[in-house]
Amino acid sequence: MLAARMIDIIDECGYSYRERPRSIYTTCPSCGSDKKFSILKKNGACVCYRGSCDFGKRWFEDWIALTKGIEKKEARRILHGGADGELISLPKGPSLAVTNPFEFDPMSELEAVAWPSASLFSLDHELSEDGVEYLKSRGIPKKLAEHHSIRYSPIDRRVVLPIKRYGTCYGYQARSIDKGLPQDRMRNNTGFRRDRMIMFYDEAMDYDHIIITEGPFDGLKFAKVGGYISTLGKEISDFQIESMHSLEPNKVFVALDSDADDEAYKLAKALRSVDREVYMVRVPESCVERCESQGRKYDFGECTFDEAALAIRQALLLYKD
Repeated sequence: MLAARMIDIIDECGYSYRERPRSIYTTCPSCGSDKKFSILKKNGACVCYRGSCDFGKRWFEDWIALTKGIEKKEARRILHGGADGELISLPKGPSLAVTNPFEFDPMSELEAVAWPSASLFSLDHELSEDGVEYLKSRGIPKKLAEHHSIRYSPIDRRVVLPIKRYGTCYGYQARSIDKGLPQDRMRNNTGFRRDRMIMFYDEAMDYDHIIITEGPFDGLKFAKVGGYISTLGKEISDFQIESMHSLEPNKVFVALDSDADDEAYKLAKALRSVDREVYMVRVPESCVERCESQGRKYDFGECTFDEAALAIRQALLLYKD
């Protein structure tokens, strides 16, 4: 009943909307984004996931008040009012001031992380030339790297990739651009919790599907398709699985590395549902043959953008789980 009423009001206000199993997406009254404003169907809790928006976490009656330019009391009457305009008596819910209205607090155990700004430079900086060249060698153009706020540290000779949730940085991974000891290839921020991290989460919110990869460069290679996330390892935690469920995808593409088949099938099982299709994604033969001829391990990070897109098309045809 509440979900249907909210949809009616959105329609009456002249805005479009998208329905997902648990949420409704429509236009934010504060920033105007029509892709990142979510309303929970079960209780009308609203949030704008755009990092620069000041809407925060509120209720659908706030959406009505801001959209129509009316008092919140009148907005409440519009949402819950009967034929005589009086409020219908409803069971009293928890106070928003003391209780999180959302199904889980995604980063409750973590604190926001500040960039080590003194040692990091944008990719436009003259000292970032080596970092830009490294990214190009991995098949990542500067424009795509800048879109994801990737930085470079000339002191450490590492490219640094942020891990964001709702626009807030909760961690980062620094990759060495030089060939060194394997154990020193990657560094993370102090207090890093891989089991609570998903890279590119905010970007995936704009899509009806998700492509689950292990490493960030694996994920970035699916830029032509979009909807990619990276778990930063093949062991997937319950929290990460819940985070994937919260994206409410209609289709799931499991694109873990070839040595993670057991983990891939467990993940597919955990994400399968009646109204959700799950596909297993394999590295295309062209990439496999190229890597094997060069004596290198093949994975999605070694694919071209076209090969990664081909892998999704092949999965749709061949690997439906």
